[in-house]
Amino acid sequence: MKWIYIIEHKLKAALCLGIILFVVLWNNICESNKMIKLGESFNTIYNDRLMAENYIYQMSELLHQGQLLLPENIDNIQKPQFAIQFSQILNQLKPIISLYENTVLTHKESVLFVSLKNDISRLEEEMVTLSILKNVQKQKNAHQINSTIENSLRTLSGMSEIQVVVGKELREQSEASIKSSVISAQFEVALLVVIALIIQALIFASKSVQTKFQQQSHLN
Repeated sequence: MKWIYIIEHKLKAALCLGIILFVVLWNNICESNKMIKLGESFNTIYNDRLMAENYIYQMSELLHQGQLLLPENIDNIQKPQFAIQFSQILNQLKPIISLYENTVLTHKESVLFVSLKNDISRLEEEMVTLSILKNVQKQKNAHQINSTIENSLRTLSGMSEIQVVVGKELREQSEASIKSSVISAQFEVALLVVIALIIQALIFASKSVQTKFQQQSHLN
């Protein structure tokens, strides 16, 4: 009868240990998934926010340079170097626009980006038109180019603000994930302590029962 008691006692303890080990394993899997998501979050912050902000800065600088090229004197507009320099700036914008397009865009960001590309296309058309206009019309067209650049700069400013907002959200998500991981790790340690206590209790209980059984056998 004593052996039946020992077996039942150990089965209950084994079941308890099995449940705890399952919880620990499940917690470990969840933590691994959190770490993967955390890594993805950091990659997103770098590739889709920091790099995107860098592309926005480069595009803004080029457009500012183009704006500075616009002369107040109509005679300067007619000079071939103006058209060449402005066209070079537009050509430098194209690869940066492509790089930015390959980042992950929010819905609002996509709308602004479409507006920006339309403005760049409009600038190219206005530069072509500028070469065939008469003097008075050229001055008007130059003002239109400046207006298009101003609109592009405002669009870029809006895109830059999005990087800050989304970057902040990603940072908060990462911080929440880290805090959750710390709590899960503490919970896992607590479970391991419980396992150790159960094992220790099993050892002492087993020894106690065996000692009593041996003493009773000796009496017989």
